Amino acid sequence: MHLRPPENLMRAHGSPSFVLTMAFLLAGCGSPSGKLVLLMSPPVHLQRTTDPAVCASHIPIPVFGPLLCAGDMAQPNELMLVWDWEDQYSSSPLDAGSPEGYRVYVSYNGQPPLFTGHVQADPDLTGFGVADANLTAYRCYSVRAYRGPWESVDSDPVCLGSPEGNTATVRLPASEVQNFQHYEHSSTDYFTAVGGEPAPQPGQLRAGNGNDFDRSVVGKNDWAWDADRAAVRFDLGPVGAHPAWQAVLHLHRVRTESQAMPGCEWYGACTPLQYCGGTVGNALVDWTSLPQDLLPDNDENYALPAATTSPLGDDDVKTDVTATVRAWLANAPNNGLVIQFFRGGYQEVPLYCYDYYDQPQLEVIYFQ
Repeated sequence: MHLRPPENLMRAHGSPSFVLTMAFLLAGCGSPSGKLVLLMSPPVHLQRTTDPAVCASHIPIPVFGPLLCAGDMAQPNELMLVWDWEDQYSSSPLDAGSPEGYRVYVSYNGQPPLFTGHVQADPDLTGFGVADANLTAYRCYSVRAYRGPWESVDSDPVCLGSPEGNTATVRLPASEVQNFQHYEHSSTDYFTAVGGEPAPQPGQLRAGNGNDFDRSVVGKNDWAWDADRAAVRFDLGPVGAHPAWQAVLHLHRVRTESQAMPGCEWYGACTPLQYCGGTVGNALVDWTSLPQDLLPDNDENYALPAATTSPLGDDDVKTDVTATVRAWLANAPNNGLVIQFFRGGYQEVPLYCYDYYDQPQLEVIYFQ
């Protein structure tokens, strides 16, 4: 099975803007040690090279640079890493300045990075050869810049090996599912379609949006709208403490209910949809105790792609939710996922579209 390249497993410390914000807070309020926190820019453009000329451009020592590169590359299992360094925080008063050197780290099978013991102590040299000893593991090398007590976050990784031989796959059924519908209407409740969509069958999830209104008569303001969201949670117990390589949400689309609404010609929305789609994201609340007429809040992390019909006739909607599952495995609250139609779950056009799903599964590929 082909696995796509991983998202950056190495950046556990957050984005530069996050680090910058935290540094200002610590500088103003005092760190636990009472020392000022400075910002060290990380190396960039990390790559593996087998080209002596590229290596020599990062080891700019006349005569000896090319000899060192050629000598390192001649060693069995030698991995020549080269990188660049740019001062990302030069405009900040908390900038740590240029590095004193660089340290090389390695991560095996998705685990946190470990210091290899290799240090490039000359800040003018942005290359280093390391012996790539563990050839059977999936491994990712990274480099950090340092100056005194300050060390940067990891560079982008250089990854070697194949995760296929080091991973296992589990398909988790939903441990809990629940549907929510919030319905509002004018005092006349003139419209009957909106809010009256067919109920989901046991075990089904429903996500959609209905909206209709009529302002064609002076003094008349009939309107009705509703939004349906579905929530699903998975027990990650079978994965345990293993790092996740990839996690994919599978939804089997049962059917779509859609129709054109009066006044739709004003919005160019008179063609019933074959599939509503929408978004799915991490639930921000424990929805198991919410009344069913309240909509659980969620992070709208991922778009729901169109269903793919296989030769077997299965409408399988697949969405990569790796970042959220990794957060759950790192002890973030697992409130499950919320599925909805449109961002925000509401659209101010006359429409009526609801997707019905069943058999939700979470496919997790994790390192053994």
